[in-house]
Amino acid sequence: MRAARPGFLSVNKSGNFSVNANELVEAGVDDIPAVMEIERGEGYARLVGKNSADEHRALMGSDGVSYLLLKDEDGAAQGFALLTGLGSPDGIVLLQRIALRMPGQGNGQVFLSALVDRVFADPAHFRFWLDVLEHNDRARRACRAAGFVEEGILRESRVLQNGQRANLVVMSILRGDWLTAFM
Repeated sequence: MRAARPGFLSVNKSGNFSVNANELVEAGVDDIPAVMEIERGEGYARLVGKNSADEHRALMGSDGVSYLLLKDEDGAAQGFALLTGLGSPDGIVLLQRIALRMPGQGNGQVFLSALVDRVFADPAHFRFWLDVLEHNDRARRACRAAGFVEEGILRESRVLQNGQRANLVVMSILRGDWLTAFM
C-alpha cells in the first residue's frame, strides 16, 4: 500500500482511517439514525435520495456493501458514504451515495479523496465510479478535484421529485490513474 496523500488519509492508532482531524469508520446499525439525518439535510432529497431505516439495515447486511462515516473529534457523524461492489471479481466499486452534514465548505472533495484512497488501498479494486445529476455542478467539481473523470451521460435516467427526468453524468477513477497521480 502506498503512502496516503498529504493531508488526506492516514491510519490512526485504532486502525481506522483518518482524514485530517476526522476519522473514517465503518458504520453499524446503531449509526442509521445519523445517516438518515444527514441524507435528509436540506437539498439532499433532490440530489442524492434517501432510504428508510429498514432499507439501510438491509443494505448494511448485504455482501460487498460498506457504509463509511466521517466522524469529527467528538465522534459525531459529519458525513457518510455508501459503497457497493466491494470484493466483486471484476474489482469495480460504486459510490452509491455520499452526503455531508454541512455541504458547500470544501469538505466534499477531501472526503471523496479519502474514499478513493480507501478503495484503492485494496489492490483488488480496479475501478471506482459514481453517477451524479448533470445539474449538480458542486458535486461534479468535487469529483474532478478528487481525480474522477467524466465518461458520459445517461440521458434522462433519474426521475426527480417533481416527476421530470434528469441526465446523470458517469464519472470514474481507475487504479492506474490513482497510482499515476498520487504515487
